Amino acid sequence: MYYKHLKLTFAERLIAIAVLSVTLQFSFPQFSHAAVPVPVRPSADFSSAFVIALMQSRSEVIEPALDPIVIADARTDDTTLPAMKAHRSLWVLVTAYSSTPEETDGSPYITASNTFVRDGVVAANFLSFHTRLRIPQHFGDTEFVVEDRMNERFSNRIDIWMSSKAEARKWGARFVKVEIL
Repeated sequence: MYYKHLKLTFAERLIAIAVLSVTLQFSFPQFSHAAVPVPVRPSADFSSAFVIALMQSRSEVIEPALDPIVIADARTDDTTLPAMKAHRSLWVLVTAYSSTPEETDGSPYITASNTFVRDGVVAANFLSFHTRLRIPQHFGDTEFVVEDRMNERFSNRIDIWMSSKAEARKWGARFVKVEIL
């Protein structure tokens, strides 16, 4: 046995342990983090009163608007921009999710790109943030934007955000043609 004759200094042993631990972390990533239970927080209320209270707690000045503010969705207004031409099309598995703690992380109303969830937000790991896409078979010219990520085991899948769990279950999982804009 050769290793019995091998004399290592303390620094050499420390380096060997570090190299071994890094190698094991890359070889078995599912075991690289300690399994610590995460407490489930109650779902947050992101109503306008909550947002105003949050802004006031940060000492932001809220001035009354003379005219009511109307937030319009540009995807539904056909007069603003012509429909973009698709750069490529691909067939991909498309699923749906809602803002429930069991389907998301600890902040179910915040996306991975640090925006609020809303209609038109999708999660995809293989597309970069702010990539626009369409699913013409089911949603026509409605454009979706990649603003969220999924668990790393779902590498070639798109997840559409829906406002309720019932809608997400009704959608299920479908293999559809997606146009990347």
